[in-house]
Amino acid sequence: MSVLKTFNKLPELNTANIMLVGSDVSDLEKLSRSIMDENHSFNVNVRLAQSLPLPVENEDSRPRIDLLVFMVNLRSSYSLSLAESSLKFIDPHYFLGKVYFLATGE
Repeated sequence: MSVLKTFNKLPELNTANIMLVGSDVSDLEKLSRSIMDENHSFNVNVRLAQSLPLPVENEDSRPRIDLLVFMVNLRSSYSLSLAESSLKFIDPHYFLGKVYFLATGE
C-alpha cells in the first residue's frame, strides 16, 4: 500500500498534477474534462482514481500530486465510506491546502 506524501518528489516546472478520487467514474470524467477545457498558462494533468491506496507498482513513475480532490455523493453512503477509508492513505501534511472535498447531490 502506498501513502501519498507531500514532499517525497520534486514539483514539475509549470505543471499542476491533480488527482480526482470518487466512486462515480462519470462524475470524475466530467470534472476532469471541465478542468482540461479551461485556458491555462501552465500544464494541467488530471488523474482519476476510485479509491486509495494507489498501486505500488508504478510509484516511481507517478508524478507528485499537487491537489487531491475527493468527490463525495451525499446521497450515497458508499461514496462517503470510500472517501473515509481512503483518508488513512494520505500524509497529514496534505491537509494543509492540498486536499479538497467536493460534495455532490446527484
